[in-house]
Amino acid sequence: MGSGRRRVWVRVSWIAGALALVAVLVAAAIRQDWLDGQQSGALWTWLERISWLAALAGLVIAILATRKSAAPAAAPVSLVVEAKTPEARNLPPRNPAFVGRAEVLKEIKDGLTAHNSLVIQALHGWGGVGKTQLSIEYAHRHLREYDVIWWFAAEQPQLLGEQYAQLAVAVGVATPETDTAIALNLARRFLRERSRWLLVFDNAEDPAILRGWLPDGDGHVLITSRRKDWQELASPISVDVFSRAESVAMLRRGTTAAELDVEKLARELGDLPLALAQAAGFMAETGMSAGDYLAGLDQRANLLLDEGSPSSYPAPLTATVTAAAERAEAADPAAAQLLRLAAICGPEPVPLWLFAGDAVPAPLSAVADQPVAMRRSVGLLVRLGLARADGDSLQLHRLTRAILQSSDAEPVAAENHRTVERLLIAAQPADTMDPAQWPIWSALAPHILALDPAKSESPEFRYLATQWAMYLLHRGNLSEGLALAEQFHESWGRAHGPEEHTTLQAAFLLGYAYYTVGRWEEARNIDESTYRAQLRLFGPDDPRTQNTANDLAGNLARLGEVEEGVVLFRDLLSRRQRVHGEDDARTVLYAGNLASALRAAGDITSALALHEAVWERRKRINGENHLGTLIQAKNVGIDLRVLGDPDGSQKVLADTLRRSLTSLGTDHPDTLRCAYQMGLTLLARGDLHDARAILADTHERRRMLLGDEHPETREVAATLKAVAEGHPTGR
Repeated sequence: MGSGRRRVWVRVSWIAGALALVAVLVAAAIRQDWLDGQQSGALWTWLERISWLAALAGLVIAILATRKSAAPAAAPVSLVVEAKTPEARNLPPRNPAFVGRAEVLKEIKDGLTAHNSLVIQALHGWGGVGKTQLSIEYAHRHLREYDVIWWFAAEQPQLLGEQYAQLAVAVGVATPETDTAIALNLARRFLRERSRWLLVFDNAEDPAILRGWLPDGDGHVLITSRRKDWQELASPISVDVFSRAESVAMLRRGTTAAELDVEKLARELGDLPLALAQAAGFMAETGMSAGDYLAGLDQRANLLLDEGSPSSYPAPLTATVTAAAERAEAADPAAAQLLRLAAICGPEPVPLWLFAGDAVPAPLSAVADQPVAMRRSVGLLVRLGLARADGDSLQLHRLTRAILQSSDAEPVAAENHRTVERLLIAAQPADTMDPAQWPIWSALAPHILALDPAKSESPEFRYLATQWAMYLLHRGNLSEGLALAEQFHESWGRAHGPEEHTTLQAAFLLGYAYYTVGRWEEARNIDESTYRAQLRLFGPDDPRTQNTANDLAGNLARLGEVEEGVVLFRDLLSRRQRVHGEDDARTVLYAGNLASALRAAGDITSALALHEAVWERRKRINGENHLGTLIQAKNVGIDLRVLGDPDGSQKVLADTLRRSLTSLGTDHPDTLRCAYQMGLTLLARGDLHDARAILADTHERRRMLLGDEHPETREVAATLKAVAEGHPTGR
């Protein structure tokens, strides 16, 4: 409630109270005269009752008005997400076969608890010595000592921001749709202000890169890495292979092998925990004795040496992985194929729903649509020690992945790579603007990245990569989306030529990215060159040409060349509508953009009529909470205010802002645009207190998201300055 309306309610309460008092006095006087016998009859009885009713009504009105005036001012819609009582964990499952490591676990515990400030420890050692399992075991043993335990897959640093965003959601300081950069800052602020948390950065590869991702605060950090040069960043703890006693203990789990055979096998495997775990799983699954496994291992190791075993992996581990993979092939060809395809994917968990649909090859296709059979195949890989299953996903150890990749002949490896590309293409969501589909994009991201789309020979996969980058921009992850657009444009232009169609798609993406981050001149320049090329190569009615024309027209309008933008929009809309109809998704998009250009040109009445029509179509086609629907609703609110209807504007914008907060998140760029427009509408209504509050909050969030020099940050800063200088409309 604005301060002006509160003053009105105060006046109402005083007036109603005064009228109630007068009515009471009149009623009392009439009753006194009646008792004294001076007045009588039905008329005076009726007057007395009317007076008492008037007094009662006045009293009720006075009470209600007093409450209304005393009520605290309510912000139109709060953009603040309050942190809930934190208890957040995303730990991998505990390994029931974990053995030994008592001394290392004690060293970790003693090091982390030696100080009350931030403590960082780096577990380093060969691949396969069990650094990850040590960290998992430590975290599970000390669950009660931490409110927050968060696991980061650090092998792909580009995805750490997304993982911080998930932490921010888990502790309640962000929503699932909050822009990644903002959620990262919120999560780090949360950690800085609290203790009793443990973060694990698993498989970190470069201390210089990881340094920028480490938090502040009085918590604990564990890093696992093959590198040992962490002295400047963390207290290093060397993790070696098992002691012989620990090796024997692991091998004897689930087997009745003779002590002597177990000793020999442990020695042959070099006491390497990953190789031991796979050997133990193999023997438990097949019932093979340690002696027979040892004999087969000797034969396979000689074969590997003859063929040239990968020198970067321990020979015993290569042999055990190969043995387990061959066992999977013999027992369940579908499981073996699932293993090979998962090895092509990224180090993050691979969702099992990826292996579904027509793109799945045989023999995996025989079980892909049968949940029980699929689980049976996954279970075999887990029992053989080749994979870890968690819910509806499958994950391979990085060394297992690398050995499997390197063991395939080149034609087989290339075909597996193409198969995973086809699976990812088939799984891509249809709409990058729909918040309901964003979790699917997030799950696909590490696996798209693992296949290195910048070097892909598949035009379809390169197009998928541009859609992934577009999702990041629509999600509000502007820096990563821009970086990918620049990388794709440069790499594909060099490899395939500047006018190859996916290079032009990357150019279109880059223009959109430039526009989104406020680099409008650069956006206009690349859009113009892309549009000319597409006109010549594809013609004016090709969807690719039309998409670029749409962005170019918007850039022209933004840069003040409004008439040119309107002309281009009208031509574009006419062409699209003639072929595809009014309800086509791109027709609706172009119509909304034309309406915004008309507003910029001063034709507000036409802009409002077209915006309202597009809004209704969006609601019918996409639903109330689609990003495109919310944008059009915001535009209607703007038009109403400019036409002199701030009350109507507030009604539309308040509903739109609430939906944006729910669907997009507190710090999404379009949520902040809606919040800014709400602030302007409140200024137009005279609610200065509420307007200042929402504008100040929007300014701070834009600073965090976009930086001080972004045009939209400067825009809201100028509005706040104008209000402070006594210009109540912010102009």
